[in-house]
Amino acid sequence: MILHVTTVNTNDGIKGQDYTTAVNQLLGNNDNNEEEDDDDYYSGDDYGDDEEDDDCTVDLFVDHYTELLLPEDYEESKKLNFTQKSFTFPEVIEKVKRLHKYQQNVTNKLNPLIKKVMPRLSELIFYVDLPVECMTALARVGQAVQNGDRWAIKFMDSSPIGQLDPVNYNSLPFGEYEECITIESPREVDKSKIYGKYCALGIPTNLIPDSRDHQPEDNKRVDQMLLDFLRNQFNNSDVNKGDMFFLDNQLDNGHTDGHFYEGIIKYMEYMGAENIRLPPGLCIPTVCDAKDVEYAINKVLYPLTHMNIIINEDCDYIGKPFVINNYQIISLTFILSIIMICSVCTVVYSLRKTTEKTSNSRTLDYIVRITDCFALIPNIRSVFVSPPKQSPNRRFSSLDGIRAVLCFWMFVQNEYEGGYLPLHTIKLKESATYKFHNQLKYIMFINWNLNETFFLIGGFLCSYLTLNKLDQTKGIFDYIKYALSRYFRIIPAVLVAIAITLLFELMGDGPIWPLINQALQKPCIENPSPTIFMFNNYGSFPDVVTCVPVTWYISTDFQLYLIAPIFILVLYYYPIVGIIWTLFFGVTLGSLIALAPKYLLGIPHIFEGYRTLNFDTMVSSLSHHYWGIEPHFQVYTLGLLLGFMVKKYPKLNLGGYIGESVLWIVTWSMTGYALFWHRNYFRVTEYVVNNNEILLWVSLSKLCYSAGWMWAIYACCTARAGFINQFFGWRGFRPISHLMLEIYLLRLFTILFRIGTAREQVFYSDYYVLSITIFDFAMTCLFALIVNVLVTKPFANLLQLAFVTNHGLATNTNGDISLLNEKDANNNNNNNNNNVVNDVIY
Repeated sequence: MILHVTTVNTNDGIKGQDYTTAVNQLLGNNDNNEEEDDDDYYSGDDYGDDEEDDDCTVDLFVDHYTELLLPEDYEESKKLNFTQKSFTFPEVIEKVKRLHKYQQNVTNKLNPLIKKVMPRLSELIFYVDLPVECMTALARVGQAVQNGDRWAIKFMDSSPIGQLDPVNYNSLPFGEYEECITIESPREVDKSKIYGKYCALGIPTNLIPDSRDHQPEDNKRVDQMLLDFLRNQFNNSDVNKGDMFFLDNQLDNGHTDGHFYEGIIKYMEYMGAENIRLPPGLCIPTVCDAKDVEYAINKVLYPLTHMNIIINEDCDYIGKPFVINNYQIISLTFILSIIMICSVCTVVYSLRKTTEKTSNSRTLDYIVRITDCFALIPNIRSVFVSPPKQSPNRRFSSLDGIRAVLCFWMFVQNEYEGGYLPLHTIKLKESATYKFHNQLKYIMFINWNLNETFFLIGGFLCSYLTLNKLDQTKGIFDYIKYALSRYFRIIPAVLVAIAITLLFELMGDGPIWPLINQALQKPCIENPSPTIFMFNNYGSFPDVVTCVPVTWYISTDFQLYLIAPIFILVLYYYPIVGIIWTLFFGVTLGSLIALAPKYLLGIPHIFEGYRTLNFDTMVSSLSHHYWGIEPHFQVYTLGLLLGFMVKKYPKLNLGGYIGESVLWIVTWSMTGYALFWHRNYFRVTEYVVNNNEILLWVSLSKLCYSAGWMWAIYACCTARAGFINQFFGWRGFRPISHLMLEIYLLRLFTILFRIGTAREQVFYSDYYVLSITIFDFAMTCLFALIVNVLVTKPFANLLQLAFVTNHGLATNTNGDISLLNEKDANNNNNNNNNNVVNDVIY
């Protein structure tokens, strides 16, 4: 946005007191004009008071300037045949010449109007009293626009005003961000260059009273006004019948009790309303201060609108200096230190392998092992090396394929759902994102129980590995080492994710980049402890966006991991009792545990929590019915039982080929029905989920969904799956499976980086979603490999070294058990280079 003005010479030191003189010069006024009587200016001699004369004046104006836009041969041209299929070349040339002549005539006719309007705009510029340096730049831009200079026209072209589209009300236009910040005027003698900067709008904080000053009745009144406004909007279009259904049927009693407005105010206060940057943005010269422009605009518009405009003073422009805070310095130091250590250790490793020198010193040998932990060469190799074919653990390689397929499935679902993030999309109701939750063809992609497969595999691996350890230690179980080894195996990758979050704002820019960074960084700066100590799966409003929000899964899995010995030890010491104990308490009572938040605590299920539009209720619903351990306890316990069955009963007779074929059909039919079960639950504009459906869903859907996966894992791990085992056991899946923890953590940053750095809004078509899924997945795998070999793997090696025995076997790591010494690794194939059988199931 730019004010179009004529050039005023301010190089001779024009000050505020010279503005009137300068304006009079521009308008061609002399000293006698200054004493003109104001009463004459508004007298009835010039402007009639009756309505008829006003209409006549408007009609004359419209008729006059309509004639200016019409060519002289307009009446004759209306008789021409414009449906003619082809023209001769001379005719085309004649048409081009005529079009050029028409353009020149219109320009010449409008010039008198422009010459009269421009001084008035110049007067307006002087009225708002901008600083001289800014006013000079605006005057130069205005003159350049009048001359048709492209660099100056970009100031207006990058404005979002022309992009406003009432049809796409779900999103505000960005303007042309890249075009704005790349504006650069040509060099002129004795004049500095003019550059563009993009200044986003802010929230008018003076119009938002403190939430503590709100009365419940005030909040109800505001919510009712909002709902009435939406109803009026939706009633005017048949397209919005679904929205009317939501307002009339989904909301409790058709109202919100004031919680919606109250929640919005609380969240803005939590984020700091004065720091929030929202598109659209204004494009102004870099010499103009955002607050000066804000004051100038409000000085003109506020008397008309009584609403002030806020421009955030943190504008973007080329050459903007970096401002690094203490948290970012610590994060950079942490990451750079690890890179330096790994580089040095890699050099030492390479030199040692070249010289092949050995040492008889036990202390020196231990130091060498420590340096090998951080060496990049063996760590990179371990990502791609598969277990030897003769290894008994080779049968577990099918888990690599299952996890890799589930990983890509997770990406597809996340990319479709990413279209619901505000501001960066257009035509939401026509997009694949909207159809994703409303059309049956996407039923295989929208898997509400997708995470349950990972919990099932997690319980399976936890049980199988712990039973192996109990066999090795002859029943001796150290719970402290069991818990700490798991925690220290995971926390390095989590700390890297926190460091990336703090550094994220330095990695890009864009119209909504600051908004995304603010939402990500604030929880990590103010309260990272729930993420570090793994209890951030139970959130509260308004800090619903926890530090690295995707770590809710890691917290839930870790808590279930701590509970698992209650079942595993009983299964080990008393197998029959353990099976009954696990089936009854874990599976049967697991359904009651999942129902407890709704029926004991009164927390609505996630399928109904949105009906009140109460943010506190929605966050509690999300925490207890999706993020917490309650809904996943049942499936994790099934995984524990599955690991016991594979360990103790791998050759169980299930009826031979016929019986196993029946199991394949029955179990996967149950899983397929579970995918189809919730087909209507997301169609909030057409369908209302009742209490009986929620009761059945919570109690039985996870059992149905897990049936097919349980049988597939058991069949693959006991050599009953045939070609399915061969497919999932393909070595190409191994790297993805090995990097699952890092992929799970880093996918958040890959997706948000693409969205945050977008220069224009996008339409989420199926093709677009597929293309960004492939790209984001590939980039995330690359970044995951870097984090794995620099951080996760070295610290896993250190952890293993800390628990290594004199025999060279890792006794209590429950982690990625590959020995540091290559000779020992070759002698212990059952335990080494076996990433599949480990407890990292993300």
